[in-house]
Amino acid sequence: MVTGTHPFALLDDGVTTRVVTIGDRIDGLVILAITAAGVRLADGTMLTMAATPPTGPSSPSLPFPRGRQP
Repeated sequence: MVTGTHPFALLDDGVTTRVVTIGDRIDGLVILAITAAGVRLADGTMLTMAATPPTGPSSPSLPFPRGRQP
């Protein structure tokens, strides 16, 4: 999660990962706030960061773009 003037969060449902911000919808519910505590939905649900990384197949390694080496 990134907070500030224009907060956003990465939302991973186990299949896809997407960037969400205030006003976007998750399962039909509008995101009301994104804070260091988590993502608050219109029904009062607070989505928090996972305590452990998700399990499953790892992402394939992608080459770094030119000029951006580790």
